Amino acid sequence: MFFGLFEGTDEPPKWAFLFAWAAGAAFIYWSCIRLKEVSVDENFLYVSNYMKEVSIPLSEIYDVTENVWLNIHPVTIHLKSPSEFGDKIIFMPKVRLAFL
Repeated sequence: MFFGLFEGTDEPPKWAFLFAWAAGAAFIYWSCIRLKEVSVDENFLYVSNYMKEVSIPLSEIYDVTENVWLNIHPVTIHLKSPSEFGDKIIFMPKVRLAFL
C-alpha cells in the first residue's frame, strides 16, 4: 500500500489505513494495556504490570468502583496518593459463571 504494490483507481486510501490502525491501537490501549494484575493480603495490595510489582498499603485505598456497563466489568481502585502506577489501579476481576 505504501510502496506501490497497488496501482490504479482500486488503490485503498493510505490515510484510511493509518486512521484504522491508530483507532485500533487506541482501543487496545484503553481496553487491555492499562489493566493490572492485583492480589491482596492482610496488609498490602500487590499491583503488577507483568514487568514490575509494587506493594501498596491497604490504608492508601479510599474507594473501589466497578463499571458494570462494560463486558469485562473493570474494577478501579482509587488511591489517596499516587503510586508508581498512578492514583487509579484498574483490573479485571475473575469471571465466575453462575448457573441457575
